[in-house]
Amino acid sequence: MEGYKGEFWEFYRLSNGGFYVAPTKALLYKITVPFGNSYEGEMSASATGIVVCIFAYTFLAEKTGDELFINLADQLKDYANIHPEGSAIFAAID
Repeated sequence: MEGYKGEFWEFYRLSNGGFYVAPTKALLYKITVPFGNSYEGEMSASATGIVVCIFAYTFLAEKTGDELFINLADQLKDYANIHPEGSAIFAAID
């Protein structure tokens, strides 16, 4: 996240049992994913938080083998399917 220097993040609980955190300072964040698909774009704080959390859950699932993190990532992806910026979220994580 270009220019990111830390800030408060808010927690959001989803009706499907999942949750994510999102930054609170800016309306839009420039996101760059330097690996995989090399995504670059701007997203809302909500979409940014979803992308960050999906990457974190996936990383933790790979490191620990704990199915909890796989389930959290899946719940968040389900929510991303109905999020207004769903296509940008999936472009960033795929």
